[in-house]
Amino acid sequence: MIDAFAAELLLPVNAMAGALSDGRASRDRLIAYAARYRTSWVLTLRQAEQAEVIDAATRRAWSFPRPTRAEFMEALGWVPQPDLASVRVSPGYAHAVIQAWRANRITRARALELMYGQITDADLPEEDDLEIAP
Repeated sequence: MIDAFAAELLLPVNAMAGALSDGRASRDRLIAYAARYRTSWVLTLRQAEQAEVIDAATRRAWSFPRPTRAEFMEALGWVPQPDLASVRVSPGYAHAVIQAWRANRITRARALELMYGQITDADLPEEDDLEIAP
């Protein structure tokens, strides 16, 4: 009962259902909710399922791998949060580096180098593509 109360307090099902009622519930949008409201990924997925914006199969599929620190920071626009450490590069710069990496314009190693210690290799999501920039 306490867990249900805490879940509703942190990320109400009705609020999530209303905000995602447009039918565009994506993993990235849910990551943004988890980052903004500082809830766990498991709680965010559970609340999204209860709000009927995703189904049980989607919840299971999105459960692993869990979002990385870089994904949470990207969702917040690289704005420093008290529980996510300080930013060492500007938000616009960090966003550009991550976008370049996602577009395969730079390698994973180069993205980490350009972030000057802001993130580590473990912070980036796993990619199946080769580490070769076009």
